[in-house]
Amino acid sequence: MKYFFETDFSHIRGHIIFLDIDGTIVPDRIDCVCQKTLENIEKLKLVNRVYLLSNNRDKRRLETVSVNTGLEYIKPLHRKPKRRILQEISSTPTEKFFVIGDQVCTDVLFAKRIGAEYIHVKRLRGENDSVKMRTIYLFDDLALMFLGFFMKI
Repeated sequence: MKYFFETDFSHIRGHIIFLDIDGTIVPDRIDCVCQKTLENIEKLKLVNRVYLLSNNRDKRRLETVSVNTGLEYIKPLHRKPKRRILQEISSTPTEKFFVIGDQVCTDVLFAKRIGAEYIHVKRLRGENDSVKMRTIYLFDDLALMFLGFFMKI
C-alpha cells in the first residue's frame, strides 16, 4: 500500500473525486500539505472535479487546507459515511465517483453508499496523534485486516 503522494492516479479522468483530508493528504490536526502531495493533487485537478472531505469540524483548518491545495471543501454539515454529502455538489447521474481515503470505517463505507470506487492509501501519521485518534486508527486497522479477507480494499 502506498501513501497518497506515491500513488499513480493517471487512470482516473473525467470523474468526481472525494479526497479525504485527515490521514490521507495530511496527518490529523496538521494543515501543512507537503509538496509531493500538492503535485499529485494538481494532476488530479487537471482532469477531474476534486472535493476535500473531512469529518473534522475545525473550520479554520479546513479552510487552510482548502487554500493550500486549491480545492473546494465540502462543508461538514453532513459527515461521512452519510449519502447527504452528495447534496453539496452538482452532478449528473452518469458521472462516476471515486473516494480516496485511509479509513475503512468512514471512507470505504461512504464509497459503498454512494456507489463510488474506493482507493485506499496508506495513512499519514503525526508524532502528536491524540490517544483518541490512535485508538480510532487501531480499530480501523483491525477492520481493514478483517475486511481484507473478504473484499479487495
